[in-house]
Amino acid sequence: MPEITKEEIMGKNPDGLEAYLRKSYDGEAYAIHLSEVDEIIKSSLHIGQKVIVTYDWIYITGPPSGTALKMRIVEE
Repeated sequence: MPEITKEEIMGKNPDGLEAYLRKSYDGEAYAIHLSEVDEIIKSSLHIGQKVIVTYDWIYITGPPSGTALKMRIVEE
């Protein structure tokens, strides 16, 4: 996935950001539902990190999505 610049996402609300990402990067990323992931891990996530994710299932869409059971940060 290409690097996303700050200027591309500044000022967008969550719906606007989702629409922009779907238009620009559809099929090049994963949508990860974090409802089962520890709050400490969630609070330390940011764009550009490499992570290892264990899913309970995956739904093949554009982008593929699923619910993460565990997440480990590999690279800050």
